[in-house]
Amino acid sequence: MGVLPKSGYTFPDFMVIGAQKAGTTWLHQHLSAHRQIYLPECKEVHFFGDRCRFHGLRWYSDFFSQKGDRIAGDITPAYSVLSEKWVKIMSKLMPELKVIMILRNPVDRAWSAAKMHLCTLSEKRFEDISRDDFIKHFRSAHSLGRSDYVAIYKLYSKYFGEDNVMVDFYERVAEEPVSLLQSVADFLKIDKGPIGSLANLDKPVANAEYANEIPGDLFDVLLEIYTPVIKEQGDFFGSCCSSWMKNLLSDSKGSGS
Repeated sequence: MGVLPKSGYTFPDFMVIGAQKAGTTWLHQHLSAHRQIYLPECKEVHFFGDRCRFHGLRWYSDFFSQKGDRIAGDITPAYSVLSEKWVKIMSKLMPELKVIMILRNPVDRAWSAAKMHLCTLSEKRFEDISRDDFIKHFRSAHSLGRSDYVAIYKLYSKYFGEDNVMVDFYERVAEEPVSLLQSVADFLKIDKGPIGSLANLDKPVANAEYANEIPGDLFDVLLEIYTPVIKEQGDFFGSCCSSWMKNLLSDSKGSGS
């Protein structure tokens, strides 16, 4: 990217880097309604990474040029799988950046992401996707990387500091939406008063097409992949992650009932 500019550009004050399929659309909807927050009209800018080869810093800066005295955000879950090179570049451009991570049980996250890619984006019926296609997606570097929450957290904390990386959980979108948004407001140091008045807080953004239960054989594959991962995440992040395995084993999706 050449010499990094020191002035003349406007960059976001915070980023939401995922996880993918963990309520980032819901978060975008409610944060965009806050009077102290400015978000681009498009939810995901996707600047850092390959797009830098086609667009310069001015293109990215223009997304935030109208922020005025508000704080600006970039909600792009794909940033969770950026290489260290790109995160380092981000830290040079935005050294005070605050980073938000919303984590979801990786089994459910991987299943939802696979259906999005194999069904919705490919415009295919669920019934037409083979078992092997699902397993190939589960085991892809793309899917595995987006569920490697410990590595993602460590990378961003390395460059922005632990105090500037917030971790919360997808379960709170449904169970404690106001509390979750107030935690975000506290982290961003903005007024949390307006959040409780926002409409439809009890209706998380979700697509009905993702309501299919995980077939038992595919559930077993996901459980095999993510049992050690969930244990690592529970050891690192604490009780909410630790409960994921218990919930999976007690869920009817795994029993075939």
